[in-house]
Amino acid sequence: MKTFYHTTLSVNRKSIETNGLIINIGRLSSELGETVKAVYLFNTLDALENALMNWLGEAYKALADEIGINPDDLVLSTFKVDLPDDFDGLEYNEDMYESISLKNIPPKYISYFRED
Repeated sequence: MKTFYHTTLSVNRKSIETNGLIINIGRLSSELGETVKAVYLFNTLDALENALMNWLGEAYKALADEIGINPDDLVLSTFKVDLPDDFDGLEYNEDMYESISLKNIPPKYISYFRED
């Protein structure tokens, strides 16, 4: 089993807990230039925290500004994702800070971790 972390706007929490993580090119992914429908996962908690303190945090602040929310009021939810080693669709790269899933991730593999 491999453990990953996924962060998103807290308004998505209920949907994720009910439906899991659905591959998509969402608004933030589009802003970041992503072109593949996927679920983006951080390989470690340190990688997630580093991203939030740098490029991902800046991207969320810009998104908040764009949708008319004070960046200081933006609330993120982080999820722990425990995937079996044979999970179909996972593109795991242990040498990078993130991996991707090209398949939806069912809620049974996901647990709420914290609010950021």
